[in-house]
Amino acid sequence: MADWRDELRQAIEGDQSARKSAAETRQAAEERGHAWLVAVVEPALQEVKAELERLGRSAEVNVGTRSASITIRHGGTEELRFTVVADGVRPYPKIRGYDRGRAYESEGTFRSGAQDYTIDDIGKDEIIRKAVSEFRQTVETRRLRGE
Repeated sequence: MADWRDELRQAIEGDQSARKSAAETRQAAEERGHAWLVAVVEPALQEVKAELERLGRSAEVNVGTRSASITIRHGGTEELRFTVVADGVRPYPKIRGYDRGRAYESEGTFRSGAQDYTIDDIGKDEIIRKAVSEFRQTVETRRLRGE
């Protein structure tokens, strides 16, 4: 009779050990993601902010534990919030924009094709290009609508 009891105990202990290992792995990935946000994303967004301010826009950069964002305003009105999210080591952009006065949010990708890149593959220049592209699309859409 002891065999089945040992089997149950081993199954439970194995499950608990696997859960603990997964949690530790997730925590390490989140710490790497945050370090990347501070070392790569924040400086990229600060560069965009400086240029926007030179061109007459106001901008604010914020960094949290899982994301970094730049909020761009013109005349006191928010035009765009571009956020880079580090989901562990998987980064993706998130955009909050406005269409005819209504806010919308969307998530995107940094690259087309397979999304198998990590934070190790996305550098400062790519973040700047994506932020500028999203801002340019916002401005062009408003201009085409006569806003």
